[in-house]
Amino acid sequence: MSRIIKIVIGTILLGISAFYFLGICLVVADAKEDAVYGLRSYIRLEQADCEYLGQNTVIDGEEHTAIEGYGFYKIAFKAENLSSQPHYGEIVYLLDIDRGRDAREVRTVILPSNKDYSQTGFSAAADSGLPGKRDTEVVCYIEVQEGVDMVRASYQPTWDEKQIELEIVLNER
Repeated sequence: MSRIIKIVIGTILLGISAFYFLGICLVVADAKEDAVYGLRSYIRLEQADCEYLGQNTVIDGEEHTAIEGYGFYKIAFKAENLSSQPHYGEIVYLLDIDRGRDAREVRTVILPSNKDYSQTGFSAAADSGLPGKRDTEVVCYIEVQEGVDMVRASYQPTWDEKQIELEIVLNER
C-alpha cells in the first residue's frame, strides 16, 4: 500500500510541477510579445556637411533668392536608425531648426520634397521611412542672416524621448 501512495503522491507532484512550468512558459511568451510590441525606431541625427550657396540657389527645380543681408546654406545630416524597427515617415520632419534671436537669424527653412534612397539600398517606393539598422542623408536648406556662424537645431529620437540639441556650425562664406 505504501508503494501505491508514493506513486500517487509522485504523480500529483509531477502534475503540479507541469502546471507551474506551463504557467511560466505562458508568462515568458506574453512578456516576449509585449517586448516586441513595445519596440520602436530610435533615430540619431548628426551634422555631416554644410555648404554656403550664396544669395541665389535652385532647390527642387525652383529658384530661390535670399533677401539683402541673408544667404542660403545647404546642410546635410546623417540620419541613423539605431533600432531594428523601421522608422515610418519623413526623417527630415524630425528636425526643428531654431530661428535664433528675435526669430531673425534664420529666415527660411526649406525641406526638399524629393528623396534619393539609392545610397541606403532600399526602395523609396516601399515606404517613405528608414529601415532598422540603416542610415541615410537628410538635406535641408536654410536662409541665414550674414554674420551668424552657428545655428541651433533639435530633434526627438523617439516620440516619447526628450529633445536632443544640435549645434550646426556654418562654413565661412
